[in-house]
Amino acid sequence: MKKVLLAAAVVSATCMGSIGSAMASDWFVGVEAGKARNKIAVESTITNLDGKASDKVKHTDLGLRVGKYLNDNVRTYATITSGKDSWGGGASKMEMKDQNLLVSADYLFGDGNLKPFVGATIGANRTKIDTSVGNEYEKSFAYGAQAGVVYTLGQVDLEGGYRYLKHDSTFKFGKGSQSLKIKNKDTQKVYLSASYRF
Repeated sequence: MKKVLLAAAVVSATCMGSIGSAMASDWFVGVEAGKARNKIAVESTITNLDGKASDKVKHTDLGLRVGKYLNDNVRTYATITSGKDSWGGGASKMEMKDQNLLVSADYLFGDGNLKPFVGATIGANRTKIDTSVGNEYEKSFAYGAQAGVVYTLGQVDLEGGYRYLKHDSTFKFGKGSQSLKIKNKDTQKVYLSASYRF
C-alpha cells in the first residue's frame, strides 16, 4: 500500500511539474484528412500478373484524434485513420484497405500562435487486400515519426504535417504456379488537421 501511495505521489508531482501554465492541460478532439502513399511489393507466378513488381498505392486517408496538452510544448494523442484504393484491372485488379490505430507524442517549438513540431508514433496497422485469387487481412506493429506546424486560433488548432509509418504486412495467396505474395511495407502521409481544445 505504501508503494502504491508513493508511486501515486511521484506521478502527481511529475504531472503537476510538467503542466506549467493553467491553460496548458487542455484536452482536444479533432479530425484529419490527407493523401497517403503505401509502398507495395508484389511477387507472383500467376501468368497475367508478370512476376515481381513494386508499386506506390495512393489514397485519401481520413482520421479522428483525441489527446491532451501536457504543457505548452508537449502533447500526446491517439488517432484512428482509414483509407482504401485499388490498382490493376481485370483479373489482376487488387483492392487494399489500410487502417491504423496510433498513439503519438509531439514536441512543439516556441511560444507563439505558430509552432513547428516533431514527434514519434507507435501503434497497430490493419491491412485488408482483395484479389482475384482471394482476400485476407493482416495486423502488424507500426512505428514512425511526424513533423509539421500548428497554428492556434482561440481554442482551435489548425495543423499541417507529414507522417511516416513503418509496418510490414505480408499476404500469401494460392500456391505453386498460381501463387501471389504481397507486402504492405510502409505509409507516407501529408495531412491537414483541425482540433478543438477544451
